[in-house]
This record gives sequence, C-alpha cells and structure tokens, in this order.
Amino acid sequence: MKKCILILLLFLYKVLNYLLTFSLLIIIIISTYALYDSYQIYESVKIEEYLEEVIEEDNSLDKLIKINKDIIGWIKIDDTSINYPVLKSNDNKEYLNKNYKGEYSFSGSLFLDYRNNNFKDEYSIIYGHNLYRGGMLSDISKYKKKKYFNKHLNGVLITKDITYKMKVISYGIFNSNDDYVYNTKKYNIKYIYNKSIIKNKYNKTKYLLLSTCKSAHNPSRLVLLIELKSSS
Repeated sequence: MKKCILILLLFLYKVLNYLLTFSLLIIIIISTYALYDSYQIYESVKIEEYLEEVIEEDNSLDKLIKINKDIIGWIKIDDTSINYPVLKSNDNKEYLNKNYKGEYSFSGSLFLDYRNNNFKDEYSIIYGHNLYRGGMLSDISKYKKKKYFNKHLNGVLITKDITYKMKVISYGIFNSNDDYVYNTKKYNIKYIYNKSIIKNKYNKTKYLLLSTCKSAHNPSRLVLLIELKSSS
C-alpha cells in the first residue's frame, strides 16, 4: 500500500514539475514576443521619422527607391498616423509581413494592388494592416465618427513622376469579395460612394481606395475612398 502511495506521489510530482516547466516556457515565449514586438514598434517609429526626413529633403522618392526598388510612393493624410512609403510586388502577399526593406515585420507595409499600374490607373487600391496598437491603416477606423472624418480629409501622395493632393470623399465597410470595390477592372465608384456610411462631395477624377481589415478573421474591410488631383 505504501509503495503504491509513493509511486502515486512520485507520478504527481513529475506531472506538477512538467506543468511548471511548461508554464515557465510559455511565460518566456510570451515575454520574448512582447519585448520583440515593443522593439519593432520603437524601430518602426525611428524608421518612419527617418524616411519622412528623406522625403522632405527634396520631395522625391529617388533615395528611397535606392533602398528598395519596390517603393513606388509615399502617402500621408494630415494629422493621422497614415504617413508611410507605399510598395508594390507581383502579388498582394509579399508585403503583408515585410517592412520597406523587405525584412520580416509584424506590421508589414502599405502596398499597392499588384494589378495597378503605379497610380497611373483611374482607380488604385492600397492595402495595410489594422493594428491594435495603432499605425499603418488603423486610423481608418476613426473615420466612423463624422467629426473625425470632417477634420481629416486632406493629404498628399508622392510618386516618382507626380505629386497628388488627396481628399477623402467617403468612409465605408465592404466585403473583401466585392468586385465593385476590389476588382481593378470592374470597380464602380458610384457604388462605393453610395454604399459608404459617411460621405463628402466629390468630382470625377482619379481615385484611391485605402483598405484595411475590420478585425481578425472577418471578411469585412474598412475603406476610405479618396480623390487624387495632380499638384505638379
């Protein structure tokens, strides 16, 4: 009987020891992830400040293109966190988790739909993450408030050949499979505008759609429809 009790106690000890070791390992992994995530945020802020300084020096993309040939533009909406280089590759997956240098990054980058011709089309789409900590295109979610919408309408898009003035004309929520929104050939500006939640007056011109996820594993997308007018 005593022997059975000792065996049982020894078994329970081993199980407890295993659980404690496993718990400690999980804590270490989570802590390491959090530290790395914080480091990435810090580095991201420094990088953004540096890149913006490079752009402002001569209002040109030339220096950035030398860093990565996939950089095709710079987008900034006044008084928001949307202030980043725009990249483009041969698909819409390359820069989901890569920074402007092409290195792995949780935040990814803002990137142009691979089917677009570097903002030469009448309708272009830029994608980016909706981050819980802010940054990238997460500020789009703030446009659901009319007051915020009205105070954050203007911005600029710098490309290699042309600089565009931007004006936000609508905010809406659409399904990621909606061809009238996400098909660069079948898109329908009137449809997007009419189905949007908050709207502003607009003119027939070139258009840019900014698109980000509403939340993880949700097919809905938060979008801003923007007017592009050449300023150079």
